[in-house]
Amino acid sequence: MVAAAYAKTLLLRIAPDRVEQSETMNSIMRSCMSNEDRLQSKWRSWLSPVDPSTNFSKACSLRHGSSGNWLIHGEAFTRWRAQPGSFLWLYGMAGCGKTVLSSTILSHLSNNGDDWNKILYFYFDFADVGKQTLSATVRTLLYQLSRHNENHANAISDLWQKHDYGHRQPSLEQLCQLLQACIASEKELWIVIDAVDECTRDGSADREVLSWLEKVHHGSRNVHLLMTSRPESDIETSVKTWAQPESVLPIQSDSVAKDIDAYIHSTIATRPDLHRWHKRPDAQQLIRQKLSEKAGGMFRWVACQIETIVDCISYQQLEWALSHLPKGLYETYDRMVSRIKESDREVAFRILRFLIYSERPMSLEEAADLLLVDTEQSVLRDKNRYRLPKTEEIIQFCPGLVAIVPSTTEASSAVEASSSKTGRLLQLAHFSVQEYFRSNRIDAVISAAFESQESLRCLTLVYDAFSDTPEVDTAFPLARYCARYWTVYGRGLLNVDKEVQSLADLLFEPEVMYERWLKLYDPDRPWAETPESGNRKDALYCAAATGLLWKSKLLIEKGANVNAEGGYHGNALQAAAFRGHEAVIKLLIEKGAKVSA
Repeated sequence: MVAAAYAKTLLLRIAPDRVEQSETMNSIMRSCMSNEDRLQSKWRSWLSPVDPSTNFSKACSLRHGSSGNWLIHGEAFTRWRAQPGSFLWLYGMAGCGKTVLSSTILSHLSNNGDDWNKILYFYFDFADVGKQTLSATVRTLLYQLSRHNENHANAISDLWQKHDYGHRQPSLEQLCQLLQACIASEKELWIVIDAVDECTRDGSADREVLSWLEKVHHGSRNVHLLMTSRPESDIETSVKTWAQPESVLPIQSDSVAKDIDAYIHSTIATRPDLHRWHKRPDAQQLIRQKLSEKAGGMFRWVACQIETIVDCISYQQLEWALSHLPKGLYETYDRMVSRIKESDREVAFRILRFLIYSERPMSLEEAADLLLVDTEQSVLRDKNRYRLPKTEEIIQFCPGLVAIVPSTTEASSAVEASSSKTGRLLQLAHFSVQEYFRSNRIDAVISAAFESQESLRCLTLVYDAFSDTPEVDTAFPLARYCARYWTVYGRGLLNVDKEVQSLADLLFEPEVMYERWLKLYDPDRPWAETPESGNRKDALYCAAATGLLWKSKLLIEKGANVNAEGGYHGNALQAAAFRGHEAVIKLLIEKGAKVSA
């Protein structure tokens, strides 16, 4: 940016005719701008912001007519907009439309004179691991500020340079301090943070996020801060210690009743699979009446019931379905699970297990590969025979519980390019679905021995696929996921069964198989899709780097040299230390690894 500014100043001082004659000066200008773009690209990649506009756009598409106007025209929101240093916590139960309200608020702010360069926003998202941390929030807000203010961009660039030009990452504290400084330099800002209760995998709000929100509120009189969440106890306890009572606004079922009515009316009028009732006002009225009466302020509940009644082809069926509606979301999900065909249950639960516990978003093609694993025989089925003809039909194994969505920019970077052809992801249909399967009533079915089962499935898939074809990542989209994450699942195993052990032995020990595994996943360069040549590492190094205590023990018992040199970190001990695998570090030292090595 400094170079570009200098070049511009220099050109302005030169006579126009000389500039026109000087291709050299034009070349300098282009070079400076090109360097500036490259520099910005580097620090942006280092900052790693996510793209919340995908959440915003999706939520906007779900809004119907004047829904949310009760909030926009209400006293609490009007006060929040007008008062300096204001705060508003909007809370409500699962499925009541909080995210749609957040997008309604953002649209209202941008359409009423508050430019987007004065609006910062972030959506926590249970379905995207990249949108579940305070670090992601702060990085994203910093990037939003930098897009409209060169001073903020320069500040981020300076931080990038101070961290070895992007070779080291800043601490969370440094990022928060920089964001606070950038915010303080602005005249006025509106910040909207949605779904704070989704900021961690287990659904409870991270204390760091709540503490940060408090600091932003108290440290910035120029900020109007709004957050949404469910009324989780930790959030409520924290917020009520520093927010005024009038800054806490519950989403009452009565408040959203008109919004739900509008949603039902619009759905009946526009869904093709409800077209059979277009000339039956009595049926339409029955649908509106029954769903509105039982909704209890939950859009998600209504959406689930509509998915059920679309199958009603007679008025008698419709009448029966609407008179036997489930109570609440969990009873709704109970029914969805009970409707899964007996022949499909094993596959359906396998899909659900992966989506609930997956380490990153899963492409449609990766999820479809789950059907190829025969767990009883521990083999991979013939892909030409058993692969789904239409991958999108995978949702029919567990209808209503999963959904196909377009991949976001950050999700695409997490899902390896070789693993997705369509750019679509399979995910749980709603945050409440994940909670349902993790609750006591159903968790035993889904998570029992999950790590052991999935380690075995990953190993089975990788090993059998490697045996059949060297170009495994092209033939099997899920293979790269398995190659990387079977060690994560296997790391948590306390008692390793013989089947997992024997498959791990086959993967670690034969030279060809071991090399093929490292081509798909290099523990030293987990982000890379291609292996680094000339950096040899033995099996113990990889076991230590990936935290496999049980495999490290077995390799040492078989004579592996604990001080063998190789790999990016030099030896197994340094690799384990870099990754923080304390149990493996202790084992290696006990077995004679040199600490000073």
